[in-house]
Amino acid sequence: MEAQRHPNDFDGIVAGAPANQYIGLVSSFAANMRANTKSKTGYISPADARKIGAVITRVCAGTGGVKDGLINDPRQCRIDMASLPLTPAQLETYKALHDGPKTGAGHAIYAGLPFGSEAVGWESFITGPGLAKVRTNASQSLFANGVFSNFVYQEPGWDFLSFNPDKSPADAEKAVGGFLNATDPKLTAFRAHGGKIISYQGWADALVTPLGTLDYYNKVVAAQGRTKPTGRQDVSAMKKTQAFYRLFMVPGMSHCFGGPGPNEFGQGGGSGDADHDVVTALEQWVEKDVAPKKIIATKYVDDDLAKGVQMTRPLCVYPQAAKYKGTGNTNDASNFVCTGPSSTR
Repeated sequence: MEAQRHPNDFDGIVAGAPANQYIGLVSSFAANMRANTKSKTGYISPADARKIGAVITRVCAGTGGVKDGLINDPRQCRIDMASLPLTPAQLETYKALHDGPKTGAGHAIYAGLPFGSEAVGWESFITGPGLAKVRTNASQSLFANGVFSNFVYQEPGWDFLSFNPDKSPADAEKAVGGFLNATDPKLTAFRAHGGKIISYQGWADALVTPLGTLDYYNKVVAAQGRTKPTGRQDVSAMKKTQAFYRLFMVPGMSHCFGGPGPNEFGQGGGSGDADHDVVTALEQWVEKDVAPKKIIATKYVDDDLAKGVQMTRPLCVYPQAAKYKGTGNTNDASNFVCTGPSSTR
């Protein structure tokens, strides 16, 4: 929002799990909660989510050629839905959560939840501790009810069961979209000011879905290039974007922190080392024009600094991803390289 509306306020911005497409996001919260609670038989509990997560991890995990229990890119998962430990009613719920909310005509309202997030954050964000407490204990419920009841409808009794996919998102857009959304992909004034953005996003985030973050980033890339008559982007669009805006996707990380993957890289207070500290990396980019090519993330035992390092792994400039070199300790970031499609310099 700062980069779009007040582009001269900051020379550099670190944006973690940006909720900038807010109306679509909060509409997805309402739709998700409605889907998971509209019937007792279709409700997915925390235990169910953990069982789903175990199956998906077994099928899809393996970052950069290493079987480490982490999913490098959930979009590449190929899941036989019938193999999941769910009843037919629960499977219908799960498909709705994974596919994302749609209008009655089948048009997407917002992106769905990623494979691999089930056992990481669903209890906090979606299922709650149980059906009886989901309305007060699940974060998506609290956000959805708060925004629609207070800001959109001014009806204290409104809750997500009243969500209408053909009407509610449009009502929210009309009421508060101009205040809460920050969806301009051009970022023209911020770029002209010389501003730099480093964004990061957990691949296992079940609150701000990484698929929504990628949707916005791809729109930024498209806005930097010229669209050919065929619809293909100018090949320089990614390079132009990465000159001022770099995205780092984090395998196994939940919402900004936590999760089974390496999830500490200075976002909560770092070491001052640009290789391991995202804020210092931004400072180097803004003040010395040294753009970050990778940032080393650390997983501490039980996420406790005092217990020591469990593993390190490089975070790569999207669309690159970390790949094991084939030799050396797989818990050591130095034995991985960033590879794949890239325009970084």
